Amino acid sequence: RKQLRPADYGLRLRTPSRHERYLSVESEQLVLPPAMAEATEKAAAELKLRAEPTIVYVADTLRHEKREIPYPVIAGLNLAAEKPLGPFLPKGVSELKDNDVVLVEWLENPLGKLPPGSKLTLTYFNPDVEGDGKLETAELTLRGTIPLTGVANDRDLTPEIRGVTDERPGAGLFSWDRPPMLPKEKIKERVPDDSPRARFWNANKATPMAYVNLATAKKFFTSRFGSITSIRVVPAPGESLDQTAEKLGPEILKHLDPVKSGLAFDPIRERLFTASHGGTDFGGLFLGFSCFLIAAALMLVGLLFRLALDRRGKEVGLLLATGYSVKHVRSLLLGEGLALAAIGAAIGLVAAVGYNALMLKVLLALWPDPEVAKILKPHSSATSFAIGFGATGLMSLVTLWLSIRNLVKVTPPALLRGETTQGGNVRYRPSRRSLGLIIIFVPLGVSLILAGGIASNPDEQALAFFGGGTLLLTAGLASLSRSLKRTRHREVKSLGQLAIRNAARNPTRSLLTAALLASAAFLLVAVESFRREPGKDFGEKSGGSGGFNLLAEADVPLYQLAGTPLEKMEAFPLRLRTGDDASCLNLFQASRPRLLGVPDSFIQRGGFQFYETAAKTPEEKANPWLLLNRKPDPFLAVSDRRATEAETNANAAIPVFCEQNTALWMLKTGLGGIVKVPDDSGNDINLKIVGTFADSPFQSELIMSDSNFVRLFPKQEGYRVFLVRTPQGTEAETARSLELGLRRNGLTATPTRERVAAYQAVIGAYLSTFQLLGGFGLLLGVLGLAVVVLRGVWERLGELALLRAVGYPTRSLQVLVLTENAMLLVVGLAIGVLAALISVAPHVVAGATVPWVRLAVMLGIVVVAGLGVAFAATAGILRVPVIPALRRE
Repeated sequence: RKQLRPADYGLRLRTPSRHERYLSVESEQLVLPPAMAEATEKAAAELKLRAEPTIVYVADTLRHEKREIPYPVIAGLNLAAEKPLGPFLPKGVSELKDNDVVLVEWLENPLGKLPPGSKLTLTYFNPDVEGDGKLETAELTLRGTIPLTGVANDRDLTPEIRGVTDERPGAGLFSWDRPPMLPKEKIKERVPDDSPRARFWNANKATPMAYVNLATAKKFFTSRFGSITSIRVVPAPGESLDQTAEKLGPEILKHLDPVKSGLAFDPIRERLFTASHGGTDFGGLFLGFSCFLIAAALMLVGLLFRLALDRRGKEVGLLLATGYSVKHVRSLLLGEGLALAAIGAAIGLVAAVGYNALMLKVLLALWPDPEVAKILKPHSSATSFAIGFGATGLMSLVTLWLSIRNLVKVTPPALLRGETTQGGNVRYRPSRRSLGLIIIFVPLGVSLILAGGIASNPDEQALAFFGGGTLLLTAGLASLSRSLKRTRHREVKSLGQLAIRNAARNPTRSLLTAALLASAAFLLVAVESFRREPGKDFGEKSGGSGGFNLLAEADVPLYQLAGTPLEKMEAFPLRLRTGDDASCLNLFQASRPRLLGVPDSFIQRGGFQFYETAAKTPEEKANPWLLLNRKPDPFLAVSDRRATEAETNANAAIPVFCEQNTALWMLKTGLGGIVKVPDDSGNDINLKIVGTFADSPFQSELIMSDSNFVRLFPKQEGYRVFLVRTPQGTEAETARSLELGLRRNGLTATPTRERVAAYQAVIGAYLSTFQLLGGFGLLLGVLGLAVVVLRGVWERLGELALLRAVGYPTRSLQVLVLTENAMLLVVGLAIGVLAALISVAPHVVAGATVPWVRLAVMLGIVVVAGLGVAFAATAGILRVPVIPALRRE
C-alpha cells in the first residue's frame, strides 16, 4: 500500500491548460467512484483547501417548444461558490433551487432570448441503462443567463476524454461513434457541420452550455458507477498547482481504502489450496456407501467361519474333553481366525489398489467430460494402508469372537456327537432386547430422517439419511428375529409350514442371511431413488427449462438485442459476473460462484420448476421469482450483539436462487443459507438463498435481480447470457444461426436439455458407482444365502433322508428347502427396500420420483439369482444315499 500512487487507482490530478485557478481531480473512468470522491474531499479538508465536486453530463436535448439545443453539455456544481470556483449565477439571483437552470450566453444560442421563468424540457439518457438506452425527461425552470466569460468560459470543467475533448485532428463530440446510443450517422444528421451547435463546439469544445445545482445533477445523472466527474481544488495562498498536487496526492491515499476502491488483494495460494479440497468429499461418499458392503462382508465372514467351526465341532469337543479350558480353546480358535484375517487383510490391501483403480475407471468412463481423467488419479498412502489393515483386523476380531462364543458353550459330549448348537430342547423366546430395539429405533430413525429433510447442511442430511436408514434397517431385522423365534416351535401340518418353521431353525444364521440381503437392497434402492432425468414437462414454462430450449453465452457482452439474430426470437438477456463453476462438473471447491442478473421482465414472466422456496404471500407462491425483489434481509455474522445501522446495511443479505444440488453438495448450504462473495470493490457481500431449482440449466451460478446486480457489480457491463425460446425441433438450426450471426462476440448456444443432461450424467456417474458397491453387497448376500443353504442341508442330511424313507418325494424335499430359503431372500429384500423408501421419503416428497420399473427389474434379477443359487445348492439332495444318512441321524 505504501508503494501505491494515485495513478494506480486510476486517479488523475490534472492541471488545467488554459488557466491556473484550480487543480482538477479526475478518474480515468470519467466518473469518480464514491470512495475516491469521499477520500479527495477528506484530504482537501485535512489540508484546509477549498474543494467543490462537479458533475458534467452530455444530455440529448434541451428544448423550449420548437427551439432546442442538441447534445448540450450540462454542469452541476455549487453555483454560489466564491472565486476562483464560481460564481455561476445571473445578476439578482443568490441561489439556484432544484430543477432550476442557468444558460450560457452565446451568439447563436437557440434559447438565448427566453425570459426567466420559461419552462425548458431536458431529455437525457438514463446513465444506468445500456444498449439502446432509455430516454428520460425533466422540466427545468430558466432563472437567467450568464456571459461566456470568466469562470463560465471553462472547457476544463469537463474531464479530459481522449479522442473527444482533446485538440487532435478528427477529435470531437460529433465525430464520436458510440452505437447504439450515439451512432455517428445520427449525430451528423442532428448536428451538421454548419449548425450553431457545431460552431459552438469548434470554438469552445466541451464548455458547459447550462448549469444546475449539484442536487439536481445528482438526481438526473447518478449511475451505479457514481456521479461526480471531478473535484476542483483551490491551491493555498502562495502555492502553485504543482505544489498542491504534490501534497494532495499522498493525502488522498491516506483516506483511500484499496479494497473499497476496487484494488483488491487476493490470496491466490490460499484460494487454490481451498479449492483443491474439492466440492465433494469422494472418500467420505465412498466410505459411507461402502459401510453396507463392509457389514455384508463381515457377516459373510462370520457365516463362513462358523461353518468351518461346525465341521470341526468334534475337534473342539475333544479339546474341551481332554482338559483344555474354554478360554484356552477360544484363544486358540481366535488366533487361528486372526491369522487368516491378517493374511486376507494383506491380500486385500494389494487388491484395494486395483479396486480403487477399477472404481475410478468406471467413474471416469461414466463422466461426461473426458478431461477429468487428467485430474482424478488413484491415491494411496502408508496411513491409509495402516488404517485399512488395522480396521479390518479389529472388525474381524469382533466377528470371529461372536462366531466362537456360542460354539464353546456347547457341552463336550454334544460336540463329540456332532452337535454344534445347544440342546434341542432349548426354546428360543423373543427377547425384550429386540422389542426394545424396535420401540426405540423406529421413532428415532423416522425422526432422524425428518430432521435430515429440513437440514440445510448436506453432511447433516447425509448423516441423517444413513443414520435413520440404519436404525430402521436394524428395527426391521429385530422384528424378523422376534418372528423367527416365535415360529421355531409352532406345530406344523404341511410342508409349507414346515419350511417356514425350518427358517427359524437357527435364528442367528437366518438373521445374518437376511441382514446381508437387506443391507444390499437398501443401498440399491436408496441410490436408485436419487437418479433423475428431465421429465416430460421439462420444456414447459413450469418445467426445468422454464420453457426456454436454448441457453447462449457470449465472451464479449452485448448491449442490445436490436440488429442481432436474437431480436427475432423470444429472448431474455441476463447479466453475468464470471467466477467458479458451481455445478457438479467442477471437481474443485467453488468459493466464488458465477452470478446472473435477471431483468424485471423476466421476473414478472415467472416459470421454472422449484425444489423449495421461501415464498410466504400468495403472489410469491404463484410466482417465486418475486422473491428476488424482496428487500435485503439484515444479516450479521456476530449474533451475540446488536448490529449497528451501518453494519445492518453493509451486511444485508441479497436474495438469490440456486440449483438444489449445487446448494447442497457444492456450496454446502440450503434454503435460507448464506453465501459470501466479493463485490467489484473486493468487499464481501452476503447472498441469501430464497429458492432452489430442480433440473434447471442454472447449476453453475446464483441468480439475483438485475437491480441488485448492477448495484453490487457496477463494472460488469452489458449482457452475456441469453435464454432463448424457439419452436421445438429447431434448436440445432437456431443455435447455428446465433453462433454464426454473433461470432464476433464469441457466442455459444447450447440446448437446455443437453446442458441439464450433462449435469445429470455426472450425478448418474456417482450413483452408478455407488450401485456397483451395492451390487457387490448383493453378491455377498447371495453367497451368504448359498452358505446357509449348504450348511442347512449338511446339518439335516439325516432328517431329509428320514423324510425320503417315509415316502416324501425328493422334489418335495427340494421345494421344502427352497421355500425356507426363499422366505429369507424375500423378507431380507423387503426389509431393505422398505427402510430405503422411508429414508428417501423427504426427497420424494420434495419432487423426486422413484423409478419403480427399474427397481422391480433389479430386485427381480436378485430374487432369480438367489433362487438359482439355492436350487443349485439343494440339487445334491437327490444324490445323497438314504442308508448312510439315516445311520447318522
